[in-house]
Amino acid sequence: MQNTLPDRLRELLYQLTRVPVQIEQEIESLLALQTPPAASMPVLTSAPAPNVLKAEEDLTQLWQEIDQAKAELQRLNAKNQEQAADLERWEDDIAKAILQNQRLAADAATAEVQIHRFKEQESQILDYFAQYEAAVEQAGRVQKELDIRERKVSENETELAQREHSFNERAALQDGTRRWLERLLPTWLEEEGIAPWKDAMMEDAKHLTTSSTTAGLLFFTLSLYTYAQRDTDARAVADALRDVGRRLFAWLKERNLGDYEASVVAQAMAEQINRECSGRCELEVPVPGSAAQTQTMLYQPRPGVSAQSVLTVQSWCVRGAKREVIHRASITV
Repeated sequence: MQNTLPDRLRELLYQLTRVPVQIEQEIESLLALQTPPAASMPVLTSAPAPNVLKAEEDLTQLWQEIDQAKAELQRLNAKNQEQAADLERWEDDIAKAILQNQRLAADAATAEVQIHRFKEQESQILDYFAQYEAAVEQAGRVQKELDIRERKVSENETELAQREHSFNERAALQDGTRRWLERLLPTWLEEEGIAPWKDAMMEDAKHLTTSSTTAGLLFFTLSLYTYAQRDTDARAVADALRDVGRRLFAWLKERNLGDYEASVVAQAMAEQINRECSGRCELEVPVPGSAAQTQTMLYQPRPGVSAQSVLTVQSWCVRGAKREVIHRASITV
């Protein structure tokens, strides 16, 4: 709102101030006509002329009009006072409106500051939302990677389960094969002093080395011995025991046992075989350092040496049911 009064109010004030002035001017003019100066007034010595009567009538009428004008002036003054009071009220209303406008302007300024703050907060919220969307997108990519990894882990677990199943099958097959192979061997190999050598033989036979060949041949000859015991021909057992002796000493030597230690292991096995083959066969194991005997040992005598002793042993001696020598022990002197 403007601080100046509206055009209508200005016009009204102008009229209120102008009308009384005009009325006063007219009254003064009439009074001047009513009371002319004494020097100028003529002395009536006879009956008034007609024009004088007319003037008196006009003057009377003019006084009446003056009275009416005075009454009108009083009414206008009262109305002017009322309008002045209205004007004061309008001015108060205008002042109040101006004050209200100022308060509204202050509120508008505060609102603008608040709006600016809201816009800044909205910008921050948009930034946070953009960051949130970026985080959600990143989380989506991470989730996809996790899903891919989970599928790979699941596939790996499935593959591992298949491998484990296959391994268990092979292990069961190997275990069954081992048990079947062990059933091919003599039961005395489970004796306390001999069992470690049996396990070593089975372990060596599984590896592709030089010892695996001799261990496999020893396993094979022991299996032949097991089945030869079922044969009614005693010669079959004796022949199998000769091969067992040759393969046993060869394997023990490849395990870096000395001649005496190899003979001790062979004697422990021979004792078990003699108990098992009692009445059919009997074994004698030459001991390094003992006297060489041509009856039970096969060797090449050294020329010029009468008393010759056993130096190394390659196999044991196999006797028959009547203690006859079927296979002599192979030695060196």
